Order: sequence, then structure tokens, then C-alpha cells
Amino acid sequence: MVKGMLILLFCLFFMEGMCQDSCQKRPYRPINILSNPSFEDNAVPCSSGFQNIPFWFTPTNEVLTGFLNACDSFKIPDTTIISYSFSQPNICLFPVVPLPIPDGNGVAAVSDFGYGGDIRVYPLHKSYVSTCLSSPLQKDSFYRLVFYVGFGGRGSEFLQAHNGLLAPEFSQSPETFSLFGLPDCSGIATSLPLIGCASRAGWINLGSVTVSADTGTWAKAVIDFTTSQNIGSIALGPSCDTTLILHPDTLTYEDSSVSTIDYSYFLDNLQFYQSSYPDPVISRLSGNSCSTNIVLQMQPASFFEGSLLQWQKNDTALSGEQTPTISISRKQNSAGIYTCKVMNDSACIISDTIQVVWSPIPDASLLGGPDTTVCKGDTLVLNPSADTSFNYRWQNGSVQPALAVTRSGIYSVTISNQCGTAQTQKTVQFGLCDNMIDVPSAFTPNGDGHNDLFKVVYHILPNHFTLRIYDREGMEVFYCADPSQGWDGAYNGIKQPAGAYVWVIQYTDLKKTPHTIKGTLVLVR
Repeated sequence: MVKGMLILLFCLFFMEGMCQDSCQKRPYRPINILSNPSFEDNAVPCSSGFQNIPFWFTPTNEVLTGFLNACDSFKIPDTTIISYSFSQPNICLFPVVPLPIPDGNGVAAVSDFGYGGDIRVYPLHKSYVSTCLSSPLQKDSFYRLVFYVGFGGRGSEFLQAHNGLLAPEFSQSPETFSLFGLPDCSGIATSLPLIGCASRAGWINLGSVTVSADTGTWAKAVIDFTTSQNIGSIALGPSCDTTLILHPDTLTYEDSSVSTIDYSYFLDNLQFYQSSYPDPVISRLSGNSCSTNIVLQMQPASFFEGSLLQWQKNDTALSGEQTPTISISRKQNSAGIYTCKVMNDSACIISDTIQVVWSPIPDASLLGGPDTTVCKGDTLVLNPSADTSFNYRWQNGSVQPALAVTRSGIYSVTISNQCGTAQTQKTVQFGLCDNMIDVPSAFTPNGDGHNDLFKVVYHILPNHFTLRIYDREGMEVFYCADPSQGWDGAYNGIKQPAGAYVWVIQYTDLKKTPHTIKGTLVLVR
């Protein structure tokens, strides 16, 4: 248990969709900072309209917010709509409220209108519900807002109002909702512009969620967020991502066509939750992309003491890695994206990510072996590495990654990048390839130290080589695959008689061309 704190915290597991195996649960507790969270109308007499819900405001006066109550069958009277149409440029007939509602007897209606007029002047037409919080949301704390969204169907009624014929609306799915906040409550009722989204008037976007549902149903929505400052008032409604509606809905009214690009939604049963759990963050304890090892540490490790930690690479759990730190080795080429999962009775949280990459380290072996033999007339290209992070400087001043060599000599290069510098060199020898070998015609294995072996002389060592010698009857009396070996005139320790023998040599030259040559030799005793 995390320092006894989990006894006072509980996870919001009773909410549908919160208990997935996605390991994103955090222990939250409900906080009652909303007055009248279900939009109940305590006014007398009961009525539905565009104002007078206790503790709630309709900050947009260009597109109106509605409050609908069971006592009026969740319908704003036509006389009220007509009356408001004299002063409001955008008024509407809200959809049919899905029943039953989530809580109480009242709901709020917010609108998201399509483009009306010049999109450069009037790009956003929306409405919100706003209220002052009884206690502010605290800076850097973790919060969750849970609320319900109703997707209503289109009614059958049209209404002739002062500003034209009003067509019945419906709720288009999906719709994105945003939660906005202000540091205090001064001017909350008038802080939004006549036209536009809340952010255009300085409201802070705290978080968003996209909600989908069938017509005539309610959907639960969740916004998880933190705040960069204390928040004293909130506004909730359609996000600022208004989409251009190229093809408005076309309805028929009394044999005439009516176009509409207006959509509205219902809100009910808002509830805030708070958590004191910090986010686990991965930091680099030691090492960098040039090191042989990198050590990562999960913070704040002390807060999660007693919890099960599990490191993951590329979303795959790493066996045996359950401590606050992990050592990652270049030798094992363990590059990837690392996270750390925290699990206990009340929480399962995945940390932020950190990517481990390795930069190549300059090495003196990048030119290969120290010596190379090449056929005369050919060109040898020295190319230490194809890595683009390296800088090169050859002994002739060239800074190109490759150097073309056409003559014998010693060639050196300095290779460098942010990880260091290495110097390496290579001796290149050009030689004849057409006449790579000389084969003697006779030898005298008499032990005098002169011409005692039949041995092939090589101007350039071949890549592959075999030597076979046969007597007059065709029996193989000698074989070797080592160019440094020769025949001493014996077979199985028995000296062979003087006379003529046949030799066969097979080899591959530096151009990887295979050759087979034959000849005769004379053994003299």
C-alpha cells in the first residue's frame, strides 16, 4: 500500500468502461464542487426555457443554451422561442429528449451550428453551460469529469419565428465536447463572445472527449485532465473543431424545401472526481546515446513504494525488470521505446515514454584488415561506414565518406562524430593477377637444402587453392590446400621413383574468377 494513502482512495470502477485491461485506471474520489449538477429547475412555477436554472449561466447570447424540464415534457414552449427570436440571431427547435434522462427532472441543451455566412468572419456558432465552482480545481492535480450526453431525434414540428422558419434539429454522431475553465468567476455570464468558441474569449481548454451514440440514447462521457493553474469556473459544450458542412440537411415543409446545418445535444448529471496520484515519469539516470549502458529510473519511486513495477519495451513486458531502475545495454542492442507500469490494489498506471537510441561509435576496425592486395588496373574503393553521422578526413585532405584507390600505398582516415574520434589505416598493394603463380618444372629431393620441394610460387596469394600430383598410373601421390606447402617426393613416407609426374592446380584469383591449370614435373634423384 502506498504510504497508507490508498485506504482513503478508491477507484471509479463502478462506471461503465472504466475497468478495461488497458492499465489506465487511477484511484479517484468524488468531489462535490458543482451546485445543481443535474440542471434541476427550482424556480416556481416550473418552466423550460433559456435561463433561470439556479447556479448555471448561458454565456453565449448569439447561440442560446436551453434548459428543459420534465414538468414541460422537456419542451420549450413555442411562445418562449418566438419571443427570444426577436432578439437572438440564432434560435432553434431542440431535438426530442431521450427518455429516461440519467438523473432528476432537468437537462441542458447545447448547440453546434454549421457555418453560417462568411466563414472568415463567422466560423464558429456554439453554446455552452457555465457555472462557478464551490471550491476551485487545484493546479497540477488530477481530475476527471463524468457527464452524460443525450443524442436526440428530429421532431416533426416546424415553427415560424421572427427570424424565419425554424426546422426541427437532431443530434449528429459523433460529437466532440470540451471542458473550459477560468481562474475565477468574475464576468462568467458575459465572458464569452457573441460569436465563437470559448477559447476565443480566453477560456482555457482543460480537455476534450469525442462521444458517439445512437439516436434516442444517452452516452456516458469522461474527460481526464490536469490544470496548469487554479480554476474557479467551468464551461462545457461543443469543442472548437467546427467542421464545414458542405451538404446541409434538406427538409420539406408545406411543399417547400428547408435547409438546416444546426445540431443540438443534451447534458445531464455532471460529477467531478479528484486523484492525488502523481504521474509516473521516466528519467535518464545515467548514460547517453554514446555510452555502453543507459540507466533509466521511474519517478516518483518513493511514492509508489510497495507497488509492483513492470518495465516494458515497445509495449512488451521485460522479464525480471520490476525495480525502479533498469540498465539498458548497447551490446544487446536494446534500442526501443520504454515505459514503466505501476500496479497495486487501487491503481494501474503507465508512465510516460522514453526512447533509447544508440549513436555509432567510430572504430579503428572500420576499414577492415590492415592489408589488401588488388589487381593492377582495378580501382579499390575504401568506404569505412555508410553511417551518415560520421565525419571523415583522409590523408589527402578529402572529407568524402569513400576514397578511390588506384595505386599501392598506405591510406589513413580519421573518423569522428559526437561519440568520439578514431584513426585507422590500410596498406594497399597492387599486383599482377593474370600470372599469379609460377610452377617449377623439376625438383631434386636429395636433402641438400636446395630445390628439395616441389612448391608453387605465388605473386599474389589466391583466394582458394588446391594442388594435386599424380604418378604415371594416375594415382594421387600428393594433395594440399595450403599455398605454403610443397611435395617432398614421398607418398605415405615412401620415396617415389624418379621420373615424370602430372600436377593439377585449381585457384580463384582476386577478381573471384576460378582457374584450373595442368602440367608435368620431373622428379630427379
